[in-house]
Amino acid sequence: MAVILALTAAFWTLGTWPGEILPDTRVQYRQGAAEVYTNAHPALLSWLLGRSVAVVGNTGPLLLVVMATAAAGLWGLARTVPDRRGARVAFVLLALFPLGWAQLASVLKDAWSLALLFAALALLAAKRPWPAAIATALMCCFRHNSIAMVPALAGLAAWQTRQSPARAVATAMGMVILSLATPRLVDRALDVKDGHPAVPSLVFDVAGVYLGQQEAYDTGPYAELVAYADIKERYTPKTARYLTSDVRGLPGWRHGDFVSAEQNAQLKSEWLRVVTTWPGAWVRHRLDVAARYFSPTPFEPYYESSKDSAKTLPQSRRRGPLWQAAHNVRAAVRFSGNGLLWAVATLVLGLFAIRRRDAFGIAVFLVALGNEVANVLAAPSTPFRYHVPCIAAVIVLFPRTFWSRAAPPAA
Repeated sequence: MAVILALTAAFWTLGTWPGEILPDTRVQYRQGAAEVYTNAHPALLSWLLGRSVAVVGNTGPLLLVVMATAAAGLWGLARTVPDRRGARVAFVLLALFPLGWAQLASVLKDAWSLALLFAALALLAAKRPWPAAIATALMCCFRHNSIAMVPALAGLAAWQTRQSPARAVATAMGMVILSLATPRLVDRALDVKDGHPAVPSLVFDVAGVYLGQQEAYDTGPYAELVAYADIKERYTPKTARYLTSDVRGLPGWRHGDFVSAEQNAQLKSEWLRVVTTWPGAWVRHRLDVAARYFSPTPFEPYYESSKDSAKTLPQSRRRGPLWQAAHNVRAAVRFSGNGLLWAVATLVLGLFAIRRRDAFGIAVFLVALGNEVANVLAAPSTPFRYHVPCIAAVIVLFPRTFWSRAAPPAA
């Protein structure tokens, strides 16, 4: 199995070298190149992008690290698979499924989050909670929303040390504290400025409530700043980008418009006002977002660095046989690039884990559930890449569910 995973990682690494990119990657690279950082995106990846390009001219080394971390984590997770006929085959088939590797092929924060999630779960499967806590803390350094997955991981670590209540509490609290503190320490080390990362989500919710309850708009502070007709035209439950983008957003609501403490305080106050005064409108808005987030319509599961018209992130690609093979494989599974499929699969497998009282399986399910709930309640957009913890959950849970005659030993 280790050889198969290593060969798979090598194929995707060489086939997508030096890594696929997205607009967020370019933003982070620009910060890393200038060595001026904000917390609008996790600064650790921005720093790594800048250093990688400065040293070797592209993001290839980062792609190599992501792929190696994911492969090592999957190899470690193999020990959670029941040693019964067919179980290992099912695990390998799921572990090799192209959609997960296509997500890993990007050097975006979500790829790092997925790779480190595999590593953290593997370390917990080996009952090594403190190395798992380090992997979890790093996961939070690469993606803000990863913090929503920490409680389930900390709970599993506590369960594994439950014979000593004091140690269980210390282990869980240590994992949580480390996950909260490490990103702050990184930000301090890199002299990170406040980039107001909550602005898109806050504006997204305010706009949604305004459109569901015009009285909220009429009595709010933005009535004279942003036209109601413009909000109606630009709003989509898919993303807040057309409201807040510095390039395509609405004047007054663009991310760059919220630079002063007063502007940000006003936005937070308005969000609190509309959500508490018209909670029904907020719920309807978030249900619309959830419907888009769990859409059965396939998303493109990979990204073409060759289409980087801005040319702000130097990449070099040779479209050889491996690139073409990776392209064809990814295109063949595009039908599975939708949130509904993976969310439903995770839910069904999670319910089986609960029924069988499988502690490790329940924790994996709760990790994915925490991620999904956080995105439904707070995310400012609905790309498929937010579902990657569900891919990890299905890979781990499926063999445990259908190839165990009885509940496995509690991890």
